[in-house]
Amino acid sequence: LAAVSNISPPLGPSSGSSIIRVHGEHLIGAGQLCGFGSAGPVRAVEVSSSMILCESPAHREGAVVLEVSVSDGGQLFTSSGMMFEYGQTLSLRGVDPAQGPLEGGTVVSIQTDSLEGMRMLGCRFGSVAPISARKAGESIMQCLSPSREVGSEQLEVTDNGVDYTATGSNFRYHRKSIVVDLYPSSGLVQGGTEIIVLVESRDST
Repeated sequence: LAAVSNISPPLGPSSGSSIIRVHGEHLIGAGQLCGFGSAGPVRAVEVSSSMILCESPAHREGAVVLEVSVSDGGQLFTSSGMMFEYGQTLSLRGVDPAQGPLEGGTVVSIQTDSLEGMRMLGCRFGSVAPISARKAGESIMQCLSPSREVGSEQLEVTDNGVDYTATGSNFRYHRKSIVVDLYPSSGLVQGGTEIIVLVESRDST
C-alpha cells in the first residue's frame, strides 16, 4: 500500500504554488493526486516509486493533512497523517545595511511584516542560496552576506527554503576602503571639530 513518510518543505504560503516533495513507499501509479486538507486534489508528478512532486493549492492559514492517491482517481487516499502548514506570505520591507564588502560577512537586517510562526528562514543573494537566517525581532530577520563580485545583487528571503519573495531589494557589493590620511589629526575636547578623511579603495587581495 502507498504511504507517505516525509514532505519537504512542510509549510508554505496560503496563496499556494509551493512545490512539495512527497516521500514515501509505493507512490508509483497512474494519475497520482495530492490532497491538501479541504482543497480539491491536485495532480502530482512522479519522480520515482518513493517520491512525487505536488504543487500546493491555495488554502486558508493553518495546518492541514497532506495525503496521496496513486491509482484510483482520488477515491482512496493514504492515511499517514502527514501535516502541511499554510501561513501568510512573507514580504520584504527594507534592508539595513544595503551594501557591504565583496568579501561578504556583513550582518544584514531585513524588515518584514511579521515573522510569527515562521521557522525556516533564509536569504538569497543573486543566485547564492540558501543562506540560513535567524529571527532577530518580531518582524526582523538577519543573515550574513556571502562573498560576491563588485556590483549589485537582488536580495530575496524565504520562510520555507523553497519560495522566495519576488520584490526584494538590491544589496550592493563594494571593495574595502582604508583611511590613508585625515586632517586635522587633533581637535577640541568638547568636540565639534570638522575632520577631512582621505580614503582609497583596494582589492581584498
